[in-house]
Amino acid sequence: MHWIKSVSSLLFLFISMHSLGQQIDLGDGDVDYLKLPFNQRFISRNDIKTIMVDEQMKRSNQAIKDTGKRTVYEFSTEGDCTARSTYRSLRGRLDTIVESFGLDHEKLDMLTYRREDQRGVYTETFQIRGDTTEVCRYRGKEGEERRSFLSCESLVHKKLPKEDRITTLNEQGLPYQERIDYYDDNGYLEQRTVKMLVTRQERKTQYAYDEKGRLSIRSREVKGVQEQWSYSYDESGLLWRVVYREDNQLIWRKEILHDEGGFITAIITKDEATEDIVIERFSYEIH
Repeated sequence: MHWIKSVSSLLFLFISMHSLGQQIDLGDGDVDYLKLPFNQRFISRNDIKTIMVDEQMKRSNQAIKDTGKRTVYEFSTEGDCTARSTYRSLRGRLDTIVESFGLDHEKLDMLTYRREDQRGVYTETFQIRGDTTEVCRYRGKEGEERRSFLSCESLVHKKLPKEDRITTLNEQGLPYQERIDYYDDNGYLEQRTVKMLVTRQERKTQYAYDEKGRLSIRSREVKGVQEQWSYSYDESGLLWRVVYREDNQLIWRKEILHDEGGFITAIITKDEATEDIVIERFSYEIH
């Protein structure tokens, strides 16, 4: 199943190099839960079938209350995320987003992403042909049998010493974007550069690590604003705090609580400007 790794970053199903002992995967320095940053080996080793995350909020001078949002992640026995569902109660109705990630068993070199929500069905198919991945997008109303074609593009992967390049080609076969990952002598990701080849716009993300090889700082500049994420670990080596700053000003901080087995029990995020607190409570189902 080596081909899955070649498109894992595309579907955000990461396998970490330096955080195998914890539930969160910091393989690319991201803890955005829209990007499924769960450590595949941790999920598989602990035989996790389902993770449910219920959201609560506390505003200034108010009690903690449920927001009505629940996110459910489903995993295979190998630790791959196969589906994610998001539910939110809005004005008496339930809005649901269901996403699935999976292998086409008839075409072993194809990976499919499918999203279904109030607007209909959206799918992406990833077809692997050597070093090239063809990505095609479709949209439908009631089902994939009625879907309409949107677009296709190709991702050409080239691996060099200490460097990975992914060039994106449009439907005419012309390159319009390039992503370059630079690694140090120990295989740690040092910099990710994304270039728009037509407009010449460029964005660089820098990565720094502590003495134990754990990600400590991720930084980038966006539209003149310097963004920085700082990562801290507890005595057992688990990530327990993430702090985000813009131009050295604290914007929010996130604390991650674990039980004795290393499972996340809650993530608490505080907005420094509004003092609003978001609490995400985790529960689990085992295979």
